[in-house]
Amino acid sequence: MKTRMKAPTNRENLNRPMILLQWSHPNEEKTLKETTYQSRLQIFPLQSFRERSEASPYDIFIASETESEEIVNDEMTYEQLKKEARIGALIDPDNSSKLDELLEKECSCFVAAEREPYDKLSRLEEAIHFSDYVDPVLQHHLLAIFQPLKEEYRGQGNIQLNFDKAMHLLTETEAMILDEILKGKSNGQIAKDCYLALSTVNNHVSHLTRKIGANDRTHAVKRAIELNIIKE
Repeated sequence: MKTRMKAPTNRENLNRPMILLQWSHPNEEKTLKETTYQSRLQIFPLQSFRERSEASPYDIFIASETESEEIVNDEMTYEQLKKEARIGALIDPDNSSKLDELLEKECSCFVAAEREPYDKLSRLEEAIHFSDYVDPVLQHHLLAIFQPLKEEYRGQGNIQLNFDKAMHLLTETEAMILDEILKGKSNGQIAKDCYLALSTVNNHVSHLTRKIGANDRTHAVKRAIELNIIKE
């Protein structure tokens, strides 16, 4: 197993700029920069990352295709950059091998390269509010990669929450509902089994997914495994 440097906490992750890797277009940085008049984001070339003494979560530093490949292939450089900034990627939905590689490297933001420039910026701006973000266009690809991991745990029995660990992040009710999600139950079934109003369950699901940095219920399962708050 590879030894990784200590990753930033969720809160630290949200307060950092993003380095955006891309293999989609040679003029991506210029194209997105010309579109930012409709966005709060600031677009810069990767070269200026070291030149800026202060950078905000709205600052996106875009690497060229060559720079992106060099960063991904140099583990020391990648790990160092990951300590200083969030790592995101514009990626072709059909490029499953690259998506798999970036997931292994714990890239925290994925946006579909096929989107129009304004849509890309909208997704990147949305991603600022989550420690991990996956474009809905890419989620079925992510699930295909994640399924073998889920089956590995399922082979040992149902995935169950470690309440002692989870309670450091969630309230007791949120932990209970996350445990039910891990069992594959819908919000309606959880409401029925736990004698709660559906609106109450929906609210708790919204709160707990935000707390663990998940985009939705499906992503919450992946995040629970990544955060090591499930029973061994």
